[in-house]
Amino acid sequence: MQITPSIHILSDETVRRIAAGEVIERPYSIVKELMENAVDAFATIIEVSVTEGGMGEIKVVDNGIGFTPQDLPLSVVKNATSKITTDHDLLSIQTNGFRGEALSSISSVSKFAIITKSKTYQEGLELRADGNTSPEIKPAASKDGTTVIVKDLFFNVPARKKFLKSKTTEFSHIEKTCKKIALAHPEIHIVLKKEHQVVLNLPTCSSYQERIAQLYQKNITDSLIAFTSQKGPISVHGFASNAKNTLHRPSEIWIFVNNRWVSDRALTKAIYEGYRTTLLENKYPYVFLFITMPPDLFDVNVHPTKSEVRFVDTQTLFQMIQEAISSNLKGTLANHRFVFQPKTMSFAPTQRELTKIQAPSQLSRPSYLTYEPKEQSVETTTNTTLGYFGSLSFLTVLDGTYIVCNNSNELVLIDQHAAHERVLFEKYQTQYKTTKKLSQQTLIPVTITLSPSQIESLQSISEQLDTLGIVYEIFGEDEILIRSIPELFSKENIETLIFELVEQIQKDELPTKAQDAIDHILSTMACHSAVRAHDRLSSHEIEKLLQDMDQLDLASYCPHGRPTFLTMGLSELEKLFQRKV
Repeated sequence: MQITPSIHILSDETVRRIAAGEVIERPYSIVKELMENAVDAFATIIEVSVTEGGMGEIKVVDNGIGFTPQDLPLSVVKNATSKITTDHDLLSIQTNGFRGEALSSISSVSKFAIITKSKTYQEGLELRADGNTSPEIKPAASKDGTTVIVKDLFFNVPARKKFLKSKTTEFSHIEKTCKKIALAHPEIHIVLKKEHQVVLNLPTCSSYQERIAQLYQKNITDSLIAFTSQKGPISVHGFASNAKNTLHRPSEIWIFVNNRWVSDRALTKAIYEGYRTTLLENKYPYVFLFITMPPDLFDVNVHPTKSEVRFVDTQTLFQMIQEAISSNLKGTLANHRFVFQPKTMSFAPTQRELTKIQAPSQLSRPSYLTYEPKEQSVETTTNTTLGYFGSLSFLTVLDGTYIVCNNSNELVLIDQHAAHERVLFEKYQTQYKTTKKLSQQTLIPVTITLSPSQIESLQSISEQLDTLGIVYEIFGEDEILIRSIPELFSKENIETLIFELVEQIQKDELPTKAQDAIDHILSTMACHSAVRAHDRLSSHEIEKLLQDMDQLDLASYCPHGRPTFLTMGLSELEKLFQRKV
């Protein structure tokens, strides 16, 4: 007979470890909590030092008010805090930390120490606690402020340690956390060190705009457009990039509410709505959004990490953000005409590709395709038999994206980007397999600005890049010079490619096997070189694409697994029109 377990109260040790699991996800969580505590302690200088991606040691030093002898023993007691007194205080939170869980949680899963001195006391103090041991407190020499040292994270919870990523990935999260605090508080001097080397040194500045300029390249900051909106006690202001400076991932959208970084789907969607009709598909802007409102109009007590918030009136806030961005972008974009330059798809033809161009009467060009490319000299032969795609009759282009063709018994829709991406991928693969390395040296090196952690990430695939013909050298602390690129790859796309590869490395999205990594890089190169949705192609370019598809071993899918074309036979059309049951 099975006995139902009786209900019992968990031990304090188990409760603390559960709480630690909610608050301390990874090393960056510790950095976030300690930096926010320093901000609440009125620090004007915060220095973060990290070794082994935060798994070896995290050290945060501030010049804030420090702990008094009475407060220090309580700092590691769960739910002990100086920032709220009653539940009513939860309705008007004005500090970063208020739950009283951070230091208690951190000390329960690490070898932990606080060295502190309150400005109102002459003597400093030191508190040490390893895991769940009782803290020891003794006098210590210390400057005004607080130093928190966290070593051997998760030493007593090995199961949690298994979920951590590489040192590079963990540090990239820490670096992003420091950027969040820095953007929210330009009045604080913030320093980040990795393995005792300075990665970020952001002196005190007087505005958000100055702080952004400290963190980003000039071409990005020059593209930023200020926006602002005010409605009652709610203020929305910030900076948004124009439609020319965009990314392939939404990694540079920063939202702050009362100087607290937050993640909110509704507000992110409001930003996208502000850009509606001005951004191409799968393009994302740089946006720095700062919201100021009375604390009783939003609730930060939703998630243990306090990164999510709940607003009393989300709809009003949504509309303010959307209209502020949209109205300010319109004035800038009205006088900015983007010159359309379709990417050429002509390569030195192989013997299989030597086909005769159809006469204009056989392959009519849609009237809206106003771009007339330079005529390509293609050797012709009358004996070559066209393949499946090359023999299709071109009809039109739908939404500047889907090439509509037909043959005698079916309708064919081709995604121009996915198809060209597959064509380029196989060309790059063929080039790599036959020559291993075929690069062209750039007349003028391409200079790309990267953070030290990004450069370190890129170095992890230097061998693969060199094999593919991408040769670079490190120039100074935060720049690389691209000396050569693959022969079939465009120089204009190299910067975007490098940034995407770095981001993939830091998110552990790049395969670990050398050949798999090369194929992944080749597919990323193909994606950046291929024509995009809404790129206008001439009839000759479309014909060349169709003929290239006939040469592929796998024409049905792009390198990322999306279909390149769809067909609809006569029998399916007859069913749709109810000609046949």
